[in-house]
Amino acid sequence: MKLIFTFLRQEHLDFLYSVRNHPDIRKNLINDNEISKKCHNEWYKKYRTDDKNYIRIIKIYQFYNVGYVNYIYLENKRIEIGIKILPEYQNLGIGRIVIDKLIDELITIHNNKKILMLTVFEDNISAIKLYKTFGFKIVNTELLFPRNKKLLTMERNMKNY
Repeated sequence: MKLIFTFLRQEHLDFLYSVRNHPDIRKNLINDNEISKKCHNEWYKKYRTDDKNYIRIIKIYQFYNVGYVNYIYLENKRIEIGIKILPEYQNLGIGRIVIDKLIDELITIHNNKKILMLTVFEDNISAIKLYKTFGFKIVNTELLFPRNKKLLTMERNMKNY
């Protein structure tokens, strides 16, 4: 399966809005409230001027948008990553390909960074298993209020790939 990462453009805004507001995606976000169109557009304007936050649309064979990845440069040579794939495209191996491609890209472009990190809720078992196959380890657990869910922070060294 050929996956392509496309830089976020204005024409992707409606698609990105639908992914961010999909109920199955929202349940795995820290803020699970529905995002208004106004907030989404304001977020996009802010994103366009932020040189530490990147979003890429995931496409299959250049035709089908299936989700997005984002990465944010943090202090201490860390990059936080996030992956959102529409439910109808989950459990098809896309997540594995996306993580592999994303890690390769980040190592090539940003080899001065040392640590990749992500957060995931403890009940998202399939995602945790996938991240562990790529060498991510749980480094912190916190109870997230008011949702009363445990949020795991996972990290991996970029050099050990």
